[in-house]
Amino acid sequence: MAAAKKAPVVKTYLQFAEKDIDVADVVEKCKEDWKSQFGGRGKRVHDLNVYLKHEEGRAYYLANDKDSGSVEL
Repeated sequence: MAAAKKAPVVKTYLQFAEKDIDVADVVEKCKEDWKSQFGGRGKRVHDLNVYLKHEEGRAYYLANDKDSGSVEL
């Protein structure tokens, strides 16, 4: 019996101004920010769009097509 193949680990980075930004970390920061602002009362994120604005040093997000916020990169 052949061993099951494991999916490769993929990391995505944004490089600018001599910095490496781990995109997965930015997404987690957005989720944490959303939870602190909007996540009460049993709500949860169904969809999350993240927009990286390196020139501003921020990531903007839209969660559930209505809740928005931003976090520092």
